[in-house]
Amino acid sequence: MESGFTLISAFLKERREGRSKRYSAHVLYTIEGVLFEDLAYYDVKTRTFIASEKSIGLHPTNRTTGDIAPLFRGGMTEEEIGKAAHIKDNILSALHAELGPRKRAA
Repeated sequence: MESGFTLISAFLKERREGRSKRYSAHVLYTIEGVLFEDLAYYDVKTRTFIASEKSIGLHPTNRTTGDIAPLFRGGMTEEEIGKAAHIKDNILSALHAELGPRKRAA
């Protein structure tokens, strides 16, 4: 199913908080010409997302308006749900491609 998703970039951003560092993984993409950004906080030591992967991609920010644009909403048709699921899969794929595989437990 074609969703109109076009990946622009995926990257890891470092932010200092005192002596510690925090990381967030970002994905910039367009859907039918509208720019969106999604981010997920990331633990570089364990190479895992801090929140559940199930929540990643659900509340992207419309970079044109600055508004949160929920990916799934009530009253969606089957086609809209399929497109939203495709977009969510693309977001996760872009993050995994940028960040690489997770570390395995010893």
